[in-house]
Amino acid sequence: MPQMVSVIFYGAAPMRSQYHNRAALQAAIADVDSRGRGVVVVPPEIDYGYKRGIPSTYPDFSSARHDILIHDYSINTRYDSYNGDGMQYRIITKTHNETAGKNDGNTQWLNGNWHPAFMLMHEGESTNNRRATYFTGIKGEVAWGVGQGINTAGVSSGVSKGASDDELAHFKIIGNKVAGGRGLETMLAINKTNGYWGFGGMANPDKEFYFKTKRGCKGEVKFESHTDNLEISLSTPNKMRKWTIRDDTA
Repeated sequence: MPQMVSVIFYGAAPMRSQYHNRAALQAAIADVDSRGRGVVVVPPEIDYGYKRGIPSTYPDFSSARHDILIHDYSINTRYDSYNGDGMQYRIITKTHNETAGKNDGNTQWLNGNWHPAFMLMHEGESTNNRRATYFTGIKGEVAWGVGQGINTAGVSSGVSKGASDDELAHFKIIGNKVAGGRGLETMLAINKTNGYWGFGGMANPDKEFYFKTKRGCKGEVKFESHTDNLEISLSTPNKMRKWTIRDDTA
């Protein structure tokens, strides 16, 4: 019969070693698998050695033959902090026939009769950012992110540390190690204060449409509107050309 079990009942405990707690987790997985399918719960006080980005520390489903869902509240020691990396909740699934493409396994649903919504809300008062991000990735490493707030607040981003909530809550699409980059970079930003768009690394766009190249010759394209004209400029590190279109009858 399908069931929900806690690793506590298989010997896991806060004071036990990661080795023993991991053995308890694997025993729970084996037990629910032998019963057909089931859910395993790992309480927040348990540390079995999980580290984001290191698959060898993840639950091992290699011997499982049935569907298994793990609700994992355990300590994550990715950054080797004494107390772990803060409260977290991980949903880890093993679904049969995952490569067949004919099931909805590994899926979460939010159904409602009126405006189902998924909300990320930043409640910090003293931080110098308002980041709230939905990330996608592969094997523990971020690939893309969509949300609000620039990656870094300060001189490098063009936003001061004393900026307003609006200035710190720009819309963003970010990428990790894109085109040979070494970390997270803003691919698209929309300035919440004035609605300006920035592409290719402009975390705080100051023109209505601002494009920066990422390969070959470094360059920028800017579109800026005024009361009675539109300016378009193209520039390299050494040269710049500007065109002005005036809204008049001449």
